Amino acid sequence: MARGHGWDNTEKAYQLIASLRGPASQVLAQLTNAQCSSYQRLAETLQQWFSVTLQAEVYWTQLKERARCQGEPLLWLAQDLEALVRRAYPGAPESMVTVLARDHFIDALGDQQLQIYVKQAHETTVQGALSKALEFEAFLRCTAKLAVHAPSAPRGSTRHLCARRTWTRQSTPSPRRPA
Repeated sequence: MARGHGWDNTEKAYQLIASLRGPASQVLAQLTNAQCSSYQRLAETLQQWFSVTLQAEVYWTQLKERARCQGEPLLWLAQDLEALVRRAYPGAPESMVTVLARDHFIDALGDQQLQIYVKQAHETTVQGALSKALEFEAFLRCTAKLAVHAPSAPRGSTRHLCARRTWTRQSTPSPRRPA
């Protein structure tokens, strides 16, 4: 775009400054006029502040400390962790990113039973682990609803829940007739 408009380095710097928003625009307050008029200096300064490569350790720490918040959807957790892995390990091969994202996702689940269920599935990707975690939580919700909505069993009997039906069996044997 700069070539098409015939911009020199000073004009490129001013165009870059005009396009900055949020924290990037706040960095400008710390720069001198000479630094702001040089596209090269401006680009280097912004890269020092915001480069993913230079902030990898910050992302690594966030990744290590990341845990699922109460009520947080599993999909959000998986997406956030995959993004953090990519930032914490810039330039890592895709196979490594896949394994790290999956492992950090499982560790961040928090619930030990859920972690075991997902680990036992031997999924190779974070998407596969997410699928198993969603499946487990669906099983828990279904089971909880069955337990809440099951009618009370008559006294002296045992209640068993099978899928969506409730059936009752007498716990004491019926008296035998004399032969």
